[in-house]
Formats: sequence, structure tokens, C-alpha cells
Amino acid sequence: MCVCTVAAQAQLKKRRVGSTSKQHITLSVGGNHPVMELNTEHGASVQFSYTYFFLKELGLKGFADYNYFWGKSSGYQSHFVSLGAQVVYNCLSNIGGRRENKSASATPEGIYLHGGVGVSGFFCTPKPRFIDGVTALFPVGFGISWSIADNWSLGFDATYNFTLTDRLDNIVSGKMTDSYPAVFIALTYKIPDARRSGTGYGYKSVRRRVKCDPRKGCAITYE
Repeated sequence: MCVCTVAAQAQLKKRRVGSTSKQHITLSVGGNHPVMELNTEHGASVQFSYTYFFLKELGLKGFADYNYFWGKSSGYQSHFVSLGAQVVYNCLSNIGGRRENKSASATPEGIYLHGGVGVSGFFCTPKPRFIDGVTALFPVGFGISWSIADNWSLGFDATYNFTLTDRLDNIVSGKMTDSYPAVFIALTYKIPDARRSGTGYGYKSVRRRVKCDPRKGCAITYE
């Protein structure tokens, strides 16, 4: 009887945490703090991204984001808009299991590093004291995510953004270029690949319906 009980409990575990989808769409909302010679306050940040995973561990992300910089005492305001691409390396993916009747887990779905390049335009006021311009952007950071449903995850992301300009605040000291760290809460939708069938990475997980005798019951399993 003990052996039968253990086997039944094992069948009530899902094999993976999260989804094996290769395509992720993410909306991230957070804040930034510019590192400039001008004294600036915390600002708002929003990012939209699409990531395609060639492997479980490796993906390519395209992103568009908006950052708002401002200084209370100087009246400085800047709208900083960026487009770019990043390489994503997932250090942890699809580890552990969760109860059959739960779609979320405390076990992280992914822990990842990312870095890339982009181009940014900045539009500043008041004029003529502050000027507009364009610069290259180099974002580097890390993140962690948890599965909250079969096709959804919620995560935390931290990124440090380097630029090639010292003119964001129109103060050139020659010591360093302007940059800004940003932190996000990220909500991700993982697009199911319904056109493929089978098992393994990139295939849609399906529930197998097993006919059973109501008097004896039957175990619920996942492929």
C-alpha cells in the first residue's frame, strides 16, 4: 500500500515549471535614476520587448523603451526613447515541479543575463539651456521570473544602460559619459506553438485524457 501511495503522489506532479514556448512578449514597467553631473530625480521607465529562444538557454530580444528624466531644482526634463537588441542567456530553465491543481510555483522559471546595443534619441527642455540629440546605448543586466500560469510569468529585471554621450544634461565634465540604471517588474506572455506536436523543447504541452473506471478512479498525468 505504501508503494502504491508514493506512485500516485508522483503522478500528481507536473514535470516542468512554466512553458517551453520559444516566443515571449514582455511588458515591463519600472523606474530609473540617471547618473549625470546634473542633480536628477528618479524617473519612470517602460519597455516592450519580443524574445525568440533558439535554445532553452539562448535567445535574442528586440526592445523599445521610454525613460523620463527630470531635475526638480533645475527644471530639467528629458524624454529618452530607445530601440535595440539584446542577447539573453538563461542560466536556469524548466527546473522542478508543481502540484497538479496549481499553475504557479515558488521555484523560479528562469534566471537570466542579458546584454546588447541600441540607439536612443533624447528630447530635452527647457531650451536653449538643454539640447536634443542621438546616442548609442549599451544595456547590460540580469533578471528572474516565476511562472504564474501555463503561458504567463512575472519577473524582476535590473539593467544598467551605458551611453556614448555626456550631453544628456548639457554638462560636459570629461570624466564619464551619462548613464542610468533601471529596474522593472516584467509581465511576460509565452506564445504557445499549437502547430507542432510531440515532446521536447518548443513543443506545446497537452493534457492526455485517459478513460477510466469511475469505481476505480484514474491518475492524472501530463506528457
